[in-house]
Amino acid sequence: MEDQSRLRHPHAGVSIPGLPQHLQQDSGGEAEGRKQDIGDILQQIMTITDQSLDEAQARKHALNCHRMKPALFNVLCEIKEKTEKDGAPLQREN
Repeated sequence: MEDQSRLRHPHAGVSIPGLPQHLQQDSGGEAEGRKQDIGDILQQIMTITDQSLDEAQARKHALNCHRMKPALFNVLCEIKEKTEKDGAPLQREN
């Protein structure tokens, strides 16, 4: 019988470092509460991720639509061409 309960809850009795104790306790009603807590936390993480992605896309769009983009691109291309003609490839500094 104990084996069957472990099959239904394969992680029963496993302690997860960093997880608050009230989320690690295993009893009937508390298991549902734990699932709800974990679901809420995951939902918050997904919301933050979606917001970050939306903000990044908005910044990218603003840069792509900036009126100075073509001029800056041309200047960068000229710098690259002059650097390559001198025989010294452009290298990044760390």
